[in-house]
Amino acid sequence: RDITDRKRSEDVLRESEERLRVVLEATSDGVFDYHVPSGHVEYSSSWGKMLDIPPDEMTPDIDTWATRLHPEDKLRIFREVEAYIAGRKKDFRLEFRMQAADGTWRWVLARGRAVTRDAKGRAVRMVGTHADITHIKATEDAVRQGARTLRELINAIRESVYLLDAEGNILTINQVGAIRFGKSQDEIVGRSIFDMFAPHKVEERREAFRKIIEEKAPFSEHQFSKGKIYAVHAY
Repeated sequence: RDITDRKRSEDVLRESEERLRVVLEATSDGVFDYHVPSGHVEYSSSWGKMLDIPPDEMTPDIDTWATRLHPEDKLRIFREVEAYIAGRKKDFRLEFRMQAADGTWRWVLARGRAVTRDAKGRAVRMVGTHADITHIKATEDAVRQGARTLRELINAIRESVYLLDAEGNILTINQVGAIRFGKSQDEIVGRSIFDMFAPHKVEERREAFRKIIEEKAPFSEHQFSKGKIYAVHAY
């Protein structure tokens, strides 16, 4: 009976390992299984494909990963990894650059967890994934550059210009507009446009704003402020 039970357990384990292998081979994310004390790391084939690394260059150790880290990221990442291994960091989620086989740098998102820890709380075995997020980082850079270009353009306009979201919160305002409100741009961005009006004008402005949003009706008027007449147009 003992032999039968052991045989059944071994069969279940083999089936589980085979299912895991199939799943790991199917995913585009790279998978790692890290034995911390020895530095031994098992990498899935998709891990190597992510960086176009030939199988014969993927030695099963931590150096396969560590030597490909970007020099500017290496110290920060080593500290973060050690903090997680030591139990000082709760979650394991890191972003860093790694060098692909062709010499280019790719952004990687690492996620994982310690499956076993020793009596002192240090991680003994960690498993996790590495995902190529280079395209996401490129999009983020493009958005930031677009935002910078937009700020430069509206700051070059010699009239008040500001952009609002659907709730009336100020997303950006140029220098001329900030000066008109008597505040800095940083003090204004994020506030509601309705905070900028005199109390007796707020409801009137809310109704005009509602028509702009719901009815696509533009708003125009002339305002007198500090001895000057301003033409106001909102779309």
